[in-house]
Amino acid sequence: MRDLFVDLGLLLDDELLDGIEQRRMNRMRANWRLFDDALPCLEWMHAAGLKVAAVTNASGAHQRVKIAEAGLERFFDAVVIAGELGVAKPDPAIFHTACAVLGVPVERTLHIGDRLDLDAHGARDAGLHGVWLSRIADVDLGWADVGVPVVRTLADLPELLVSDFVTTGMPVQRCR
Repeated sequence: MRDLFVDLGLLLDDELLDGIEQRRMNRMRANWRLFDDALPCLEWMHAAGLKVAAVTNASGAHQRVKIAEAGLERFFDAVVIAGELGVAKPDPAIFHTACAVLGVPVERTLHIGDRLDLDAHGARDAGLHGVWLSRIADVDLGWADVGVPVVRTLADLPELLVSDFVTTGMPVQRCR
C-alpha cells in the first residue's frame, strides 16, 4: 500500500496507511463469495475420501483468511502457498510439493484451476492431470484442443474424476 501511494507522489504516515489497508481488506472480505458449485464439489470430494489441497500463488495470510472465513478449512488436507514455498505456479515444484504433502503420486493427481497457463498447463507439464475451469461462458472454444480437459463448472468434476480420463490419462478435447 505504501508503494502505491509513493508512486502517486504521496508520503503517508504508518497509522494512516494501516487504516487505509484495514478498510481495503474489510471491503474485500465483505465481497468474498463462493461460486455456487464450489461447496457441493468439495463435499463430494470429501465424501469420496479424496485428498484435497489448495495450491495458490496468492499471499498466504490472504488465502488462509479467505479459506477460514468461507468455512472451507475442513475440506483441505493441505494449503500450499507460493510465497511460503518460494516458487509459484506454473513451476513444477509447487505441484510436486502439494503431492508430497498429501502423500499422493504425481501421476495420479488432478489439479483444476481457472488459469489455462498457470494451472492446467502448469500441472500437466509437472506430470499431473491438469484441468482448466473456464467459467467464461461467452468464450467459444468449440472443439479447440487446448491440451487439457476443460470444464465450465465444478459440477462436472466428479464425472471427470470417475471417467476413463483418470485411468487412461486421455485428454478430453471438447468444452462443455
